[in-house]
Amino acid sequence: RTAMVTGDHVRTAVSVAHQCNILLEGRPVLLMDAAPAGQPADACPVALSVLYPDGSVNASVTRAAVLPQVMMGELECAVTGKGFDALLLPPYEPELLQPMLRRGTVFARMSPDNKRDLMELLGSGLQTAAAPGCPKLGLHVGFCGDGANDCGALKAAHVGVSLCEAEASVAAPMTSRQQSITSMISVVAEGRCALLATYQIFQFIVAYAMAQAFAVNLMYTHGLQLGNYQFLIQDLFYVTILAALMGYTKPRKELARAKPVGRVLSLPLIVSLLLQIAVIVVFQLIALGAMHRIPWYKPTIGTPDLRTYKAPETTVIYLINLGQFVILGVIFNKGYPHRWAVAGVSVESQRHLLAAAGRLVSSRRDVL
Repeated sequence: RTAMVTGDHVRTAVSVAHQCNILLEGRPVLLMDAAPAGQPADACPVALSVLYPDGSVNASVTRAAVLPQVMMGELECAVTGKGFDALLLPPYEPELLQPMLRRGTVFARMSPDNKRDLMELLGSGLQTAAAPGCPKLGLHVGFCGDGANDCGALKAAHVGVSLCEAEASVAAPMTSRQQSITSMISVVAEGRCALLATYQIFQFIVAYAMAQAFAVNLMYTHGLQLGNYQFLIQDLFYVTILAALMGYTKPRKELARAKPVGRVLSLPLIVSLLLQIAVIVVFQLIALGAMHRIPWYKPTIGTPDLRTYKAPETTVIYLINLGQFVILGVIFNKGYPHRWAVAGVSVESQRHLLAAAGRLVSSRRDVL
């Protein structure tokens, strides 16, 4: 959902919103402005009128007729700063506040305090002590601003992006070098990409630890142990590099409708991780079983102190482990819909990485 918050006149703001496709062309707009002075205390606190596409205005509408149309999407909604102030005067009327918060698209003639209060209402609620019972939406709000009058809103929003390097950049967590609201799309894309990369690296590290732990315990059953250089190559030249490279996957330029999962311990991530661990165990057992079927193979008898590491069993499990680490790095480095897929990485870079891995495997005598 996109909304325009500006200090311009409401008719100007509505016209610009139509040009930017924030408001649908051809759909009437409900205008909420402050009610005239001298009305009874029980009267509606805002003056309601409908602006039609031909420019005509119908000011003789009732709240019972137009507010349901706003909630159903048959009318767009535009609010002025004075109307916004009137809606926030206690006692609050949820019947008026809810359409404004849920369907309001244009907010015109807004003061700096109005902008800040709107960010709080859309988010976790007003932070003032005089706002008990005031509705709130609990949304995650992003705000772009380019002036000193936007500082309060930039600080109140969950994601504040300053479009200039003046006063607003001091209050905003982020400053865009391009003076365009499209920078907010880049912020969301980068955030989703970073969140997904965190989940994927977590999965990779857990799966790597389980793969290595099962390989070590499998060698213990034969009285064997992996060599120190084998552990060093696994940890330093494979796992560390793969985990670091997973964070270099760039975000996609198009935002997907689907959002990333909200927790690292979510069901999809846990199920995916457990299935990969099961595949790791099965293939290590298959590799060891296949070696036992070789006619000339003679099992190596280890020592009780587990000091034997030069054996066919350790070589097979070690090489299977290295292959599993690379496969885990590829599988867990999920691309679509929030990041570029592994296929988007240069094929030449992938070949160089695999060639370097092969040289590391064959460079140590105690591996084979």
